[in-house]
Amino acid sequence: MVIQINKLTKKYGDLTAVDNLDLHIPKKEVFVELNGWLFLVIILTCFLFSALGVIAAMTINSHEDMGNLNTFIILPMSFLCGTFFSPNQLPDAVALFIEILPLTHASLCLREIARSGSILPVSLGVLVAYALALYAGAVMVMQRVRD
Repeated sequence: MVIQINKLTKKYGDLTAVDNLDLHIPKKEVFVELNGWLFLVIILTCFLFSALGVIAAMTINSHEDMGNLNTFIILPMSFLCGTFFSPNQLPDAVALFIEILPLTHASLCLREIARSGSILPVSLGVLVAYALALYAGAVMVMQRVRD
């Protein structure tokens, strides 16, 4: 897809928001092989975060505490786990902590699949371990809530 805008002007009354904008983004094609590894990593990641959501929903009693979970766990993980930039630039102590989080391994796996079509076995193992542990935790929490 090519994006090309020539001499775009947008006015709101007397205010000119965009004046004579020229924009051209050259066509660039990116191919990612859709293979079983890609779908496995996506399904595992969705499953483990869904299980985490079940645990949170069944154990957290207020909307404020749920907001704290998002603020102190989910949001930092999304920025620090290699989703937007490499964690290699972080201090060693932080990088070591980041290496044990599931989103780091999901990002690593997806990047490797996009780059070479293959999988990182250690990262896949970490995702499977998190998925199993969080599933077991969700089952235990649900049983406790039922009783």
